[in-house]
Amino acid sequence: MGRWRTLLLLLGSLGLLLAVRQALQSAHPSAADAVGETQHTGNSSSLPTPAPGAKSAPRAAVSTSTRREELIAALRSPDVHRNDLALETLLPDLIRQDIAAAADLAASLEAWASREKALLKVANAWAETDPQAAYEWSKTLPYGEGGRYCFEAICHKAALTDPALAVSFAEHPPGKPNWEFQASLAGLWVAKDPQAAEEWISRQIPILRDMTWAIGVTEIAKRSPEEAANLAVEKISPGNQQNEAVISALHQWVLQDRKAAAEWVDLFQEGALRTRAEGELQGTH
Repeated sequence: MGRWRTLLLLLGSLGLLLAVRQALQSAHPSAADAVGETQHTGNSSSLPTPAPGAKSAPRAAVSTSTRREELIAALRSPDVHRNDLALETLLPDLIRQDIAAAADLAASLEAWASREKALLKVANAWAETDPQAAYEWSKTLPYGEGGRYCFEAICHKAALTDPALAVSFAEHPPGKPNWEFQASLAGLWVAKDPQAAEEWISRQIPILRDMTWAIGVTEIAKRSPEEAANLAVEKISPGNQQNEAVISALHQWVLQDRKAAAEWVDLFQEGALRTRAEGELQGTH
């Protein structure tokens, strides 16, 4: 009798559960399904179980303003390790995300908060992607407070791929024109394309012309010492600058073809330059 009573109670409970599910299904089908699923699995959690291999939702991107605040706090920290970490990780991240924002941030830093290092990081990165924009930005910086170094860094970076553009920047610096700096950039132009650079060089004052050719000769001598030797003789005015360029070309020539270099020195007139050239022949190995 006790077993029949237990069975009747179970049947009654099952009927009650079916009735509740039916009522829910008519009002809210999804809720009824949830009840059935809970009954089937025995899992009372309302959160779905992720399917195998399913990826979680991506984290929200950190805003530029948040990165800026983190970076400023790190650079202003008395902890040197934290400063270095900010320059090597946080600042490059901000540069990749928004280089203009990184430039504004670097310019707003105090001198003691790694301002110059931050400015140079921005300058070099910007010069690689948009040298014209980087150059315009450098002109907005105080020349004596990092602006000069940023300007020169941008010019040097641009000169690696477009020396003509770099020279045009150097002609219109944010501060006082620097002939030696112009010559250093134009010399790279000579090394890359002497004919294209020559037209610009011809319009410069003699001292700038000679400096430019001397730098160009030194660069060209690394790949073609004979060409460099000829340019040194033909393009540079007689004097110390020409002598140095000749010896530079001769040094590379001896390393590559000692016999041809010696034949060239034999053509020199007697004097101090020939004596020095003969010493270069004997001393270079």
